[in-house]
Amino acid sequence: MRVTSTWILLLTPLSTAFVLEKGQLFLTATAQEDLKGWEKTRQVVYDFVNGRANLAPGTMLLRALELAYLENELQPEFFLLTDDEAIRIMPVHSLRPFAHFSRSRLRTSVSAL
Repeated sequence: MRVTSTWILLLTPLSTAFVLEKGQLFLTATAQEDLKGWEKTRQVVYDFVNGRANLAPGTMLLRALELAYLENELQPEFFLLTDDEAIRIMPVHSLRPFAHFSRSRLRTSVSAL
């Protein structure tokens, strides 16, 4: 691996986060506070990712796609399309009612849950 100035900037705080005292390695007080902040941020992210507001809409969409596929309304190639391509070819009687929503409007609707 080539060491670049970016790597040096990223690793410098890590190298100063530890102190060696009497043959033992310890985290500095600053590094401990940074670690607590990282743990809190990580918890917020995982609470959202694994939370109902995120999982419920995805589960419903997955189930709708599964049912459409099982009814031969969607071919396997459908799952290789981009979002825009998929919306354009959705069968009229399955998921098409959502095609008039823009992607940003769908995201806003989902995030309101």
